[in-house]
Amino acid sequence: MLDAGLDPVLAVVRPGIAPAMPPRVTPVLNEQWHDGIATSVRAGLAALDGDRSVAAAVIAPADQPLCGHQVYHRLRDAFRMSGSSIVIATFDGVMRNPVLLPRGKWTLADQIAGDTGLSSVVRRLRPLTVECGDIGSVVDVDTPADLQRARAALLKADDGG
Repeated sequence: MLDAGLDPVLAVVRPGIAPAMPPRVTPVLNEQWHDGIATSVRAGLAALDGDRSVAAAVIAPADQPLCGHQVYHRLRDAFRMSGSSIVIATFDGVMRNPVLLPRGKWTLADQIAGDTGLSSVVRRLRPLTVECGDIGSVVDVDTPADLQRARAALLKADDGG
């Protein structure tokens, strides 16, 4: 997100976790983290609410590091061209994260609960979709073994294989 020029960049974390944050990333504590990802979405949006310079929020899980800055560039560019559309990335034609949500649509987060993310709500609204399968991946990296597989896939892709 930082490489795509998005600003501000927030990372929603649970209390008691002190992950190393890159410079220019602001941690936001989610006291209700045990109630699922929906609470993290709402905590992040609430933290942005007071900053009227923020026209839209890009919401993405932090465990998808292969998504890449080019995906965020495409979402931002599609939003700018559309004027005010919800924009969602597709990978090989399937809607996935990240989701770009215009400020006027932030209340959609009130419709999600538990481990349901925003994509479940915005799909029904016929968002603007942007194909990103050619420039990124939404492979989850939850374990050290996942990270090793992701690194191997990157090396293979860099080698043209």
